Amino acid sequence: MKRLSVILAILAMALSLAMPALAGTAYPLGKDDSYPHTDYTFYDAFDATVTANYVYDEDGGVANGSGKFRVAFYPRKTITVNLETLESTSIAVKIEGGEKKGTSIQWTIIFMKTYSATGSEDIPIYSTKRFLRVGLIVVSDVAGDSITIGGSFGR
Repeated sequence: MKRLSVILAILAMALSLAMPALAGTAYPLGKDDSYPHTDYTFYDAFDATVTANYVYDEDGGVANGSGKFRVAFYPRKTITVNLETLESTSIAVKIEGGEKKGTSIQWTIIFMKTYSATGSEDIPIYSTKRFLRVGLIVVSDVAGDSITIGGSFGR
């Protein structure tokens, strides 16, 4: 019995010393140069046009794999929407996360918002999906819109 209590005491001490390492490192949200990260631009000063469907890249792609970016190995994800100029009524932004199912990707909506004024917003992404993509749809298009959407993905 005494031997068991000694073993348990040693185990408890070892766990208490290891707890900070087991707890991991907490990081603040958003882009921060203090951690290794990758930046990716989904749209660069893009002037979208009216379509019946969301487009997922600057070429107007609507296919299943259009505009996808692999984020499986990045636990820290932030998407930045920067609407520099808005001549149209509004621009709707949809962020989707996807998982490969057979030969295609099944997409799930993670975030949706309609922007009717210029401005910038950082959107933290908590999804664990393998892929991300950003879709845009414009209401009552007028030439001269300018939207930049980027992502910062870190470990």
